[in-house]
Amino acid sequence: MVIFPIAANYDKVRADLWIVIAITAFFMVLSMDGSLGRIDGALLVVGITLYLWRLYRIRTLTPELATKEKGKRLSTYVASIVGGLIVLALGTHLFTSAAVKLARIIGISELVIGVTIVAVGTSLPELATSLVAAFRKQSGIVLGNILGSNVFNLMVVLGIIPIFKPIMVPDQSRLIQMPIMLGLTLVLVPVLKYQQGIKRGTGVALLGGYVIFTVCMYRLNGL
Repeated sequence: MVIFPIAANYDKVRADLWIVIAITAFFMVLSMDGSLGRIDGALLVVGITLYLWRLYRIRTLTPELATKEKGKRLSTYVASIVGGLIVLALGTHLFTSAAVKLARIIGISELVIGVTIVAVGTSLPELATSLVAAFRKQSGIVLGNILGSNVFNLMVVLGIIPIFKPIMVPDQSRLIQMPIMLGLTLVLVPVLKYQQGIKRGTGVALLGGYVIFTVCMYRLNGL
């Protein structure tokens, strides 16, 4: 957004944007007691199932895109996806393990490492995808990547894990980080509605906000 301003039709993304907002608020309600149990996880899994069913019902395929890709083999794409997932999983495992060890060495909480260093590291593939899509003027992929990532993390990752092992939700996460996440998502509503996209100035403001957030997280933990 700082490098390539994103154009977007608010009417086309409105439903998905409000779904993300509703999911975020729902997740905050589930975690109010300080934990995510099996029932909470099951509710989130049911939610992602309904969300995917909705996407299936409204799916569309651009005719010119279908013609362009017609001559390419499906197996090539499947192999690329599988290979990419394997490499990504291995890289994420190594990155996360190193980040946790770093947190213990310098004496800060794993939560802070998670919302800063690990979050940045695991978001790099999304950033790369969004940069390529923005360069190609594919704003739908950029916004879809951002919104879809939030939905997947909240409903799949934090839905499946509690089914097998309940998760404790720290007070700092419930009282500070989640409200900030919900607030930033709400900010996208007027931005996309009145700017019809995300301009360079807005991107700079969001990036600056993240820097301030990161500094505050470390300051709260005495660093």
